[in-house]
This record gives sequence, structure tokens and C-alpha cells, in this order.
Amino acid sequence: WNPVIIKDPNGEKGVKVVDTKSKTITVKATYYVISNPRLNCENTFYTEKEINSMNIEINSILNNQGYTYEYGGDLYNVSFDLNFIPAGDYIDAISLKNKDPYGNCFTRMPEKLAPNIFPVIDNNDGTVTHTAGVHQDDEIIMNANYGDNNRNRIHEIFHSLYFNNDNADSGIG
Repeated sequence: WNPVIIKDPNGEKGVKVVDTKSKTITVKATYYVISNPRLNCENTFYTEKEINSMNIEINSILNNQGYTYEYGGDLYNVSFDLNFIPAGDYIDAISLKNKDPYGNCFTRMPEKLAPNIFPVIDNNDGTVTHTAGVHQDDEIIMNANYGDNNRNRIHEIFHSLYFNNDNADSGIG
């Protein structure tokens, strides 16, 4: 598994900056975060405090993983520079995303409002699996309220960077 191989055919949703002198690869992307309620519902947006926390915590978690990439016999350190920006309501966020070649959207939704998006799957062994997050077209991330934590946020972020191998040893798990 390699967090540097970004399958981005148009180069539009993430960018990697390679510094051959310092042997560093920086993965950059922007996430326009819904910061106003939608559907007249609570828990469909992120507060400024939560967005600030995402900027600090998600980058910190990823940058503390010690990811490296070997290229041409040299070992490069991989770092992440993900930017989470308050974007207003859903329409505002989509508009900002569409104007930004590296833009993505980030929101959450009460699972009861969207059971078709966040299904509960019977595993036929006495257990169930809850869908905690989804991504649309690898650029719109939506987390269910019950699954909205840094682990699941990072999982969905990696989809936006074109890691699409769920439940595989070499995938995003």
C-alpha cells in the first residue's frame, strides 16, 4: 500500500509536490466543509471549532504515520497538507469546489434522514455492518453522524485521493 500513488487522471482533485532536494513528497488537497445547517436539520454541518480541529488533527494523524516512498533508489518522506475550509451551505460548498481544481466537499448527515445512503447491512452471521461514510465521484464526502470520527474521515479522504480498494490488505480498510 502506498499513499503516494494518486490515481488522478486529470490531476484535478489532489496534487503531490515532489521536492527532490529534501526528498519529500507533499500531498495537498482542499476540502470545503459545510458550515451551515442544511435541510433545516441540526447535525448536518461542522462548527468552526470542528473544522479547525480537522485541520490540526487529520494532518497530524497522517503526518505521524511515517509514510515513505522509494523512487529511483532514494527514499522520500511523505507528508500531507490537507486544508479544511468553512464553506457555508451545501450550494456554497459545491460552488467553491467547482472553482477549485483541487477542491472537494465535506459534510455529514443524520443517518435517519438518508437510510439509503447509510444502510445497515445484515452480515447473515448475527452481526450487522453500518455504512459510516460515503463519497460521490471521489470529491464529495458525507459522513453519517454515528460514524463521524477521524478514522472514518481519513478513510473517506483517501477515496478523494483515489485510493479505492476498500476491505483489502493493500487498500484503505
